[in-house]
Amino acid sequence: MDLVDPAADLRERITLRLRLLRAFAELPQKMPALLEIYRTASAGDDEISIHQVAELFGGDMVVAQAINNQPLGWVHPYRLQAIREEIESLEAQLDALEGERS
Repeated sequence: MDLVDPAADLRERITLRLRLLRAFAELPQKMPALLEIYRTASAGDDEISIHQVAELFGGDMVVAQAINNQPLGWVHPYRLQAIREEIESLEAQLDALEGERS
């Protein structure tokens, strides 16, 4: 009996990656609100600003930490296109894994 289900582990990793990539794909639309959060936060308010970023992304602290750790200037059209392509690829992988499970 295996204690670890490799397929379930792979599904979880893909799901987490999709969560992060989908948040990054939303950045252009959320950038004005994100910039306002950073503009109004003082140096001592890091904890407050990370919670505000999380609220902007549905309360997801994992996403908020990932967004907070990226320089704001890294969002370029070519990166967004690569993110969208990876999302499509991961969704197809997840669908295939779900099909195998059925």
